[in-house]
Amino acid sequence: MASTTPNFQLPYPQRRDAPNPPTDFLNLASKLDNVITGYHIGPSTDTFTAFAGLLWYQTDTKKVYMYTSPTANALLIDPTPAPYIAVYLTTPQSTTSGTTGVTTVGYNGYIGSALGGSTAPTLGGGVVTVSRPGLYRINAVVEIPNSIDSVALRIDAGGVSYGGGAGQLFGGTQNPRMTFSADIPLAGTNTVATKVVWSNAAGSWNVHGGTSPYCTYMTVAYAGPTS
Repeated sequence: MASTTPNFQLPYPQRRDAPNPPTDFLNLASKLDNVITGYHIGPSTDTFTAFAGLLWYQTDTKKVYMYTSPTANALLIDPTPAPYIAVYLTTPQSTTSGTTGVTTVGYNGYIGSALGGSTAPTLGGGVVTVSRPGLYRINAVVEIPNSIDSVALRIDAGGVSYGGGAGQLFGGTQNPRMTFSADIPLAGTNTVATKVVWSNAAGSWNVHGGTSPYCTYMTVAYAGPTS
C-alpha cells in the first residue's frame, strides 16, 4: 500500500506494492498539482489560464494577486500610495447674519497634494470626495472669532453627521480653534464636509482662513479596508 510524505502528503509506492508506474506517477502529479503554488508574471491586461492558488504579479501596476478560484482573485500587495488629501481655507469665509445656522466650510486650497493615483480623493465645491471604499481617518481644525456665544464643529461624511468640538465662548483675545478626529468607514463617491453649527451670532462673522498658519483645514486619509 502506498505511503505519503509527512508535509504535503505526496504519495509514493512501497516495495511490497505491485509495480504500476503510470498510476503511481499520476497520483503523484495530481497531488503536486494541488499543493504547489504557481505564479504568472505579466501586465494587468494579460490573459492566461488561472487556477486556485495561482499568484499573479502585474508588471505594470506592481500589484500581486492570488486566485481563490479559476475566476476570482484577491489583492495581496498594492504598492500604490494610500489615498490622502489635505485641504484648507485660503481666506476667511463669511457667514450670514442671524441667531442660528449651519455654515459649510468651502475649502479651496491644498496643503501639499492629493495622493493615491486614480483612487486619490478630490476637492470640488468646497468638499472632499473619496473614490476608494474603506476606513478613513478624518481630522479637521476650524478657527472662529471670539465673539460667538455658542458654536460646534460637525463633520458630514457619507451622509452621516458626526459631532466634534463644541463649547460656550465668551470673548477673549485669542480666536478659538475647534478640532475633530475620527475613523469613519466610507464607500466610493462619498463626500466629506466640515460644518460649523452656531447660535447667538452678533451679526455676520468669519471662519478664519489663511496660509500662515493654516487656520481652518481638513485631512482625509485612507486607513485600510473595512473587512
